[in-house]
Formats: sequence, structure tokens, C-alpha cells
Amino acid sequence: MSLGRVKLACLAALLGAMALAVVSTQGVSTPPTPHSISSGEAEILIYLLPEAHEIRKAGMEIGWQRETSQKWNQHDFYFFWVYNAMRSEAGSVTVGTFAVNKHTGDIWHVLLQEQVESQEIKGVQRILRRTHGIDDRKLHKYANRPLSAGKPVTGTVK
Repeated sequence: MSLGRVKLACLAALLGAMALAVVSTQGVSTPPTPHSISSGEAEILIYLLPEAHEIRKAGMEIGWQRETSQKWNQHDFYFFWVYNAMRSEAGSVTVGTFAVNKHTGDIWHVLLQEQVESQEIKGVQRILRRTHGIDDRKLHKYANRPLSAGKPVTGTVK
């Protein structure tokens, strides 16, 4: 099995364990209490970026670092500088800076001001939203939070 498939299998097992842990602690009939996406869950979403898939397809791997600059809206988002961790040729290793909304799990490419989506990301977002009790009301309430202090999100949803 390829390294990428092993990592994907590990990711699926991790998400399954998270969902099972929530069900086992809350009971099957008790709806989850609404709360925010964790930083670890945000990292899973970062791992699923389409840009990351392309890098892995080329036999390399991504890395990321949390960005905690006060110029960013840290209250509503986790920010990550994503880079090619195995780049061997000259040039920038930067893939981009991405933000994960703590309240919705939405991912934004900060520079392009575009929401990042894929079928895989949508699937994991559904699991996280169900686990955290994130409903349509909360999605609507937190949809257009500014990425930086005092600036609304003006980008587009893909």
C-alpha cells in the first residue's frame, strides 16, 4: 500500500475514533452540544487540502505551522502556514496560508480570499459539524467572519 493510502487510512481511523468517542460519551440519543472545531481537527482539514494532495501525488509531503499573529482574526479562525516539507529543488516551499473557521470548519485560502473545498473536505466537515452540533443557524451566523482584524471576508466560495 502506498504511503498516501496509509495516511488516508490512518486519517479515516482517527475520524472514526473521534466520532465514536463523542457517541460513547454522550449516548446515542443525546444530540451533541454546540462548540468549536479543535485545532487538531483544523489540522486534519489542512491535511486534506487539494494542494496537499498534489504535493503527495508528486511523492512529497506537506507540513504546516500555526500562525498566531495578531493581524489575523484569531478569535474565529486557526491560521496555518502550509509548506512543502520535502522540496528538494530551489524555490519557495510555501504552499500558502490557510484559515480554518473555528465555528464552521470552513477553510479559506488567505491570499486568494477564496474558500477551499473538495469532496473529501466536505465529507470531513459533515462529520465534524455533526459531532459538534454545528447546525445551519451557526453556519449562517459565522459564515462571513473577517480573516483579519476589522476586514470582512470579501472572497468567493468555490
